[in-house]
Amino acid sequence: MKTILSIVVPTKNRYCYLEFLVKYFHSISSSEIELVLHDNSDLGANKDFVNFLDSINDPRVKYYYHEESVSQTENCDYAVSKALGEYVTMLGDDDIFSKYLIKYVEQWSRNEIDAILPVKGVYIWPDVKPRLYKDTLSGVFRTSTITGDINYINPLTLPDLVMKTGGTEMLNLPRVYHGIVRKNILDQVYQESGSYFPGPSPDMANAIALCKYVKKYITIDIPLIVSGQGYLSAGGKGAIGEHFGEIAKIDQLPKDTSSNWTKGVPFYWSGNTIYAESALKSLKKMNMKEFISKFNYEYLYATCLTFDTNYKSHIKNAIEIQKKKQGLKIYMIYYYFIKIWSQRIYYHLKSNMLLISSWLSNREAILVKCSNTLEVTKYNDNYIKKIKIDNT
Repeated sequence: MKTILSIVVPTKNRYCYLEFLVKYFHSISSSEIELVLHDNSDLGANKDFVNFLDSINDPRVKYYYHEESVSQTENCDYAVSKALGEYVTMLGDDDIFSKYLIKYVEQWSRNEIDAILPVKGVYIWPDVKPRLYKDTLSGVFRTSTITGDINYINPLTLPDLVMKTGGTEMLNLPRVYHGIVRKNILDQVYQESGSYFPGPSPDMANAIALCKYVKKYITIDIPLIVSGQGYLSAGGKGAIGEHFGEIAKIDQLPKDTSSNWTKGVPFYWSGNTIYAESALKSLKKMNMKEFISKFNYEYLYATCLTFDTNYKSHIKNAIEIQKKKQGLKIYMIYYYFIKIWSQRIYYHLKSNMLLISSWLSNREAILVKCSNTLEVTKYNDNYIKKIKIDNT
């Protein structure tokens, strides 16, 4: 039987989440899917997990252990390289997917779709206490009413939009992480750049690169993938305000990240700076340099000044460097700063109201307490079951 979908999971020292994903995969009977686990955990730490896999004894679960410590990008590269499916989706070990995903992939294959981006549900694991919401959102699966609507998008229009945000937002870029992409498209990215993820942040680097080769691309309003935020993951660190650090001290980054850092991008590690750096690096390695001149440094600096307040000196240094390279419009930094703060205030006001009522939104908010991702699937699959797939 042909493997139509590879669910790829690069992992390291996070078996407490991963076991739930494996159990859920094992409960799905399809012979057209495989689960590829590429493990770079500390030596000896995987003993109990290997015993767990032996007890499940599922030949569709492909487990690879890499003893030498590698960067997050390398771990992702190794994982995707093992995939045999026509389509690939990459998940974090704290994420989960819907059992209905395979039915949709079969339809997309018949319609020769290159890449698909489903709307995401979000699950905050109980070990995460978000900065502003604490226990209110801890252990909560959050989604909304779904329509099943499909939109066709020209991927080549998207890098311009990302450049306008200074590379700080992925918007609706095609992607293998939390998205679905044909393996032969991913292979073209690898042949061009030497990596499926040509930048220090795998998700942004891959998403930018795919725009060059993806032709038939859709977004779909169905949460076929749920993004998990566990304390040990980047998403969890971001939720509690700990997603920061000095570049040289971040072990998960490629070794040459510090020495090759783009002058003008603030030199520290946060979601904003690593996305910006990865977008620029991906454009260079993919020979898409025509987009780089449109990079909005003013927006990047305003975003960093809003969210990364502990690194003001780093941001000011970057501004001084960029002023010497090209004329910055300082007043635009202030303009974007006010705009971003306004959006941030509105978002949190809306989020607080949605915890009580959905009257501020035309989509009904759904919040459910769950102890793990297995419980999440019960609710999520029930929502998706109501949507027909006739028009995919």
